[in-house]
Amino acid sequence: MMQKEQIKTIVMGVLGVGVVALAYYAFIGSPMSLSGQDAASKAIAFVNAKVLTGADKASIDGDVVSVSGLYKFNVKVASDSFPSYVSKDGKLLFPQIMEIEDVSASSTEGVEDQNPPVSSGQTIGNFSVSSDALCSEDGKPVFYFFGSQSCPHCIWEHPIVQKVAGLFSGLISFHDNYDNDADRDIFSRYSTEGYIPALVIGCKYYRVGAGENDGEEIETQNLTALLCKLTNNQPASVCDGVKDVVDSVIN
Repeated sequence: MMQKEQIKTIVMGVLGVGVVALAYYAFIGSPMSLSGQDAASKAIAFVNAKVLTGADKASIDGDVVSVSGLYKFNVKVASDSFPSYVSKDGKLLFPQIMEIEDVSASSTEGVEDQNPPVSSGQTIGNFSVSSDALCSEDGKPVFYFFGSQSCPHCIWEHPIVQKVAGLFSGLISFHDNYDNDADRDIFSRYSTEGYIPALVIGCKYYRVGAGENDGEEIETQNLTALLCKLTNNQPASVCDGVKDVVDSVIN
């Protein structure tokens, strides 16, 4: 078996010359847009057949995420893993991406930079507690959700998030980033590895991953309590029912 650095050098050297066409694996009647898993699997098949050619086997490492019109995924070879991108029709592979971003485009208050936030520990629902200032729009805490229908954990989490956000209508600003590329600055800061689902509540509480282990009832209760903490327990009709949980939230 080849050493992992040798393998990585071969893969990145061959692919790094530019955009790689995967037309070799395209077929008549293929849909214009594949699922993230299907597109990434097609790219992995190409790498194994045309790049590694039996030296070792590449595989998908972690979730496949929709980013700026492409699918981002980690290619794992031996014990090494590195990010790549594939077009949503599964025909173009981008081993590297250079981001072009207007740094003045973000109007979200309270977000200082793109470095990972400093965490002061964890609170209910396995949420990390951030030292960041409260991010708000028009004086309302912002609740961000990042996910994709290609992610089964996101499919579980998304309706719970929508239901809870609906309880705070007029009191929070809900950014439902489900299969879209908005708020990439927030996503990059609080999900440093690019994993989904990712939830950011007022930039004070954040978590990567779903609350499936706790179950729907507890997850609903935890999300509600965290939002109540940032809305001064309003609306009372909602927050009074989770007062004990709100009191247990770490600031």
